[in-house]
Amino acid sequence: LTDSFGTGTATITLDNSDRRFDPYNLVGPYAAAGVSNLRPMVPCRISATYAGVRWPVFYGFVDQWDPEYSEPAAGSCTVTVSDAFKVLANNDPLGLVTPVGGNELSGARIHRILDAAGWPTADRRIDAGDSQLQATTLAQNILTELKLTADSERGELLVDTDGAVLFRERHARMERSASINVQAVFGDAAGELEFSACTQPVNDELIRNAAQVTRVGGTAQVAGSDASQTQFLKRTFNRTDLIVTTDAEAAEYARWIIRQFADQDKRVEQIT
Repeated sequence: LTDSFGTGTATITLDNSDRRFDPYNLVGPYAAAGVSNLRPMVPCRISATYAGVRWPVFYGFVDQWDPEYSEPAAGSCTVTVSDAFKVLANNDPLGLVTPVGGNELSGARIHRILDAAGWPTADRRIDAGDSQLQATTLAQNILTELKLTADSERGELLVDTDGAVLFRERHARMERSASINVQAVFGDAAGELEFSACTQPVNDELIRNAAQVTRVGGTAQVAGSDASQTQFLKRTFNRTDLIVTTDAEAAEYARWIIRQFADQDKRVEQIT
């Protein structure tokens, strides 16, 4: 319930009739000195051209090359790709003896974690953030540390379409243009974007009307909605690992959960 983004993935099917995308073909165009360059973790970029402008769609790293052949001479290669979250999830820092970064803002913490991971500064877009955080030993997995920081801020952490790690502080969803101004209209009228399917579930999956939030070392803070509990019965949210520095911020987190999730709201889950 906290705007947590998963690892982005892509699946690409390539024409492999001449075996150019076969990692076992050591004389193909992607081999050199008897070694194939079709390896796991090769960077992969997907872009789209619209109205003469090239737009980045996805940037990641190859998980697997999977060539298949059929008679008499047809072949394809399915390539699966994952974004930078896969790289960060496989990085466990050694940790620090003495905690550092007490009272630093969430954006500074994100930078600190990415520095520990050796992530390039050119491949980051990080907001300053609003929440001050407790000191850290950077003992957890890099991606776990990043997501805990973003969740404590109530911000958004994701990999952008060009591969950069992107962190938006919690007010961005109410202030940035792309969040508050219509970017495109899907429909049947002239000038609208056509679509063939739209999934808009009406269910109780996201309803939470009783929240208890506790920061590390703090006192439990509670919030709730009697009206929602009367209509939907009691549905709880509990979190005890936030690394903010005050109980007041934990209390605001609990109230935010109720404001966001006490009612069943319309949402678009998927559009084609």
